[in-house]
Amino acid sequence: TFIKNNVNGYRVPIDITNLDEDTLITELTSKLLLFFTQDNEKTRAESYKIANNYLIGNIKEKWKNLIDEVLND
Repeated sequence: TFIKNNVNGYRVPIDITNLDEDTLITELTSKLLLFFTQDNEKTRAESYKIANNYLIGNIKEKWKNLIDEVLND
């Protein structure tokens, strides 16, 4: 997943069958406040590191390596 909990964002489990509305709102509000009051530069840098794996050039290279491996194995 693109979101790494407590690294470049926060994951909030949404279990509407077991959580009451007030608890859910409290959890979401808490994480939103944390997100908007943290060091955005660190969050941004971590997100770019994660996203780097999905850049076209990197995906192309992974496909090329896989095809080469299949053809030459």
